[in-house]
Amino acid sequence: MDTRVLRLTLALVALSGVLADSESCSSAIVNDYKLKQKEIQHLVDTINKPVYPDFKDTRGIIDESKLKGLGTLPRREVFSLFDERNWAEAAKVVELLLEPKTFREFIHLADIIHHRVNEDLFLYALSVAIAHRPDCQGVQVPRVLDIYPDKFLRKEVIHKIKEVSNEGAYLDKVPVIDATEVSDNHLDPNQELLYFLEDLGMNSHHHHWHVIHPAIWLPKHGGVKDRKGELFFYMHKQMVARYDTERLSNDLPRVRPFENWNDPIDEGYSPHLIIDKTGYKYAYRPQGVIVHDLPNLPKTKMFEWKNRIMVGIRKGSLISANKTQVPLNNDHGIDLLGDVVESSLLSVNRVFYGNLHCYAHVIAGKVTDPQSTYGEKNGAMYDVATSARDPLFYSWHKFIDNIFQEHKETLQPYNKDELNFPDVQVDSLRINVANGTYENIVRTYWQNSLFKIAKGFTFTTEGSVLVKVKHLNHETFYYNLEVTNNALEEKHGVVRIFGAVINDERGHPYILNDQRHLVIELDKFTVNLKPGKNSVRQPCYNSAVTAKYDVFYGDVESQKPQEGCNCGWPDYMLLPKGKYEGLRFRVFAIVTNHDEDKVSDQETCLCGDAVAYCGAHNQKYPDKKPMGFPFDRRIDERTFEHFHTPNMIATDVIIKFTGEFLPPKGDI
Repeated sequence: MDTRVLRLTLALVALSGVLADSESCSSAIVNDYKLKQKEIQHLVDTINKPVYPDFKDTRGIIDESKLKGLGTLPRREVFSLFDERNWAEAAKVVELLLEPKTFREFIHLADIIHHRVNEDLFLYALSVAIAHRPDCQGVQVPRVLDIYPDKFLRKEVIHKIKEVSNEGAYLDKVPVIDATEVSDNHLDPNQELLYFLEDLGMNSHHHHWHVIHPAIWLPKHGGVKDRKGELFFYMHKQMVARYDTERLSNDLPRVRPFENWNDPIDEGYSPHLIIDKTGYKYAYRPQGVIVHDLPNLPKTKMFEWKNRIMVGIRKGSLISANKTQVPLNNDHGIDLLGDVVESSLLSVNRVFYGNLHCYAHVIAGKVTDPQSTYGEKNGAMYDVATSARDPLFYSWHKFIDNIFQEHKETLQPYNKDELNFPDVQVDSLRINVANGTYENIVRTYWQNSLFKIAKGFTFTTEGSVLVKVKHLNHETFYYNLEVTNNALEEKHGVVRIFGAVINDERGHPYILNDQRHLVIELDKFTVNLKPGKNSVRQPCYNSAVTAKYDVFYGDVESQKPQEGCNCGWPDYMLLPKGKYEGLRFRVFAIVTNHDEDKVSDQETCLCGDAVAYCGAHNQKYPDKKPMGFPFDRRIDERTFEHFHTPNMIATDVIIKFTGEFLPPKGDI
C-alpha cells in the first residue's frame, strides 16, 4: 500500500496524491509509533466489551476539581455529537486531553477520565485528541468500526457470530461469518440501496470526518480549522450527490428534500442494530410518521432558525453576536454560512441562528418517542456513526444543501476570464482501464471482503472472527489527457476531475445547471505543462477524495505510521454502481492555474489523503478556488459545449455493472 502522507513543497502537491520525498517526511513521524499505538489500543479495548476499567487515582496527574462536571451523560447511552446537551461535557474532555505536555501524561489522564464518562463520549473525545495532538502524529485514530462493530453490522449478523461462539467453533482457523447471506426483504423500498446505505467504509468515513472537524472545536483547542464551514457544506453535498447517483443507477428517482417538518416522512427505516453489550436498540421509524416537538425544542424554533438564515442570505449578510453585519457575498461567505448552518461553535451567532442542522438529527432520532413516554431508544439519525445509514439523512441534507444553494444563487456566474487558463488547451480526455482493452467503459462489480472482529466482545467470547461483507468495487482505470501549452515557458496546472450522470430518472438529458447538482468530484492533482504537447496520465487509485481500502479493512497493526489520517471516501466507491446495460456518465476535466490557486510555498509534512473532502489536516486548505469549482455556482449556459473554455473538456463514459462477485483478498 502506497503512503498517503505528503510533503508540501508547493501546497497543492497535496492534491496530487503523489509522495514527495517520503523519507524526510517519515523522519518527522514519532519513532515510538508502535508503542504509542499499543497504548491507545489498550485504552479503547474495553469501551464496548464486558470489562470495566479500574478506577484510577488522580494524585500526581490532575487536580480532582478539574474533573468536576464529568459524567453528565449516563454510561450505556449512545453519545450524539448532534445533541447539544452533550457538547459541554464532550468539549471539556477534549480540552483536558489536549492539555498534557507529554504523551505519557496524556495516557495517564485519559486512563483516569475513561471510567468517569460515558464510553461512547470517551471514544469520540479521545479520537479528537489523538487527531490533533502533535505527539500523536502518525498514531492512528481508533477505528470506530473496530470498537463498535455492532453499530455497523446488523443484529442478524451479530447473532450468527454468537452462535459460532456458543458452538465453540474455534479450532485451528478463525471462523468466517457470511454477512452476505442475511435474508433480503424485498418489501423494503431501500433494499436496492443497502450496499450504499450500510457500507462499512462509507459510514466510517462520515464518523471520522466529524472527528477531524468536530462541531465543538474552537481555536483555543489548537488553531483555526481552515474553511471548516465550507468543508461541511461540500462534503455533505457530495454525499447527497453520490446517493442520488446510486438511486439513478437503480432506476429510482432522486431523493426529495425534507423541508417541511409538518409533512409525513416519506420513507420508513429499520436500522436492525443493537449494541450487544448494553442492549441499546436503535429505534425503527414507520413510513409516514410526523416529527413532533421535543420537551425543550418545539418545531417552531427550527422554522425560526431557518427563516433567520434565509433572511441573512437574501440580505447578503449575517448578524454577529455583537450585532455587527458580517457580509456573505465574498470568498469567505460560504465558510461562514457553513458554520452557521452546521451550528458549530464557530457560528457567528449561535443564539440567534440556533442549531438547525444538528437538532434536526436529534428530532428525527427521537421521532417514534419524542416525549420519552415509552423509554424507546433513539433512531439511527441520532448517532454520527449510524446516521448515514438512514435514507432520511439524504433527504435532510438535500434540504440543508438547498440553503447553501440559495447563497450560491446570489453570486454571479463565473465569467470566461475566471474560467479560462490562458495559453492552456485540453485537447482530449480518455478513460482507459488497466489492461487497455477498451476505452471510456468502466465495469463495476461486487467485492467480498473480510472484516476482522477481535476477541472479547459479548459476541466473540471465544476468539476473533472474520465477517465476509459485500461492497461495490470497480476495475482500475486511468484518466488520459492531452494538453497543449501554447506559451513559451512551463506552466503549472491543477487538473480537476468531476463526473455526473447524463440523464434523469425519466431518461431526459439534464441541462448543465441541473446536472451540476449531481456532479461528484473524482480527483484533483497538479501537473507541470512544458511548452507544446503534454500527455497526462492519472490512476484512479491516487484520487484526492478517497481513502485506501486498507483504511477500512486492513490490519491496523500492519499499517505504516504515516498513513494515520485515514480520512476520505472509500476508494472502492469512487464510481457509482452503474447499470447492467450501462449508465451514461459524463467525465469533466478542468485545468486551472496552479500559481494562482496555491495557498503558499510552505513546506510541511501532513496527512494529505482525501484533501478535497477532508482538508489539509491542521493546515490551510491548499486550494484558493471554491470547493467544487467551476460547478459551485449557477451556470446560465444550457450545455457544457456552450459553457466550457479551452482549458476544459468532457467525455462520455459508460459505467457497466456486471453483477459478478469477486472473492475476498487473501486466504480465508
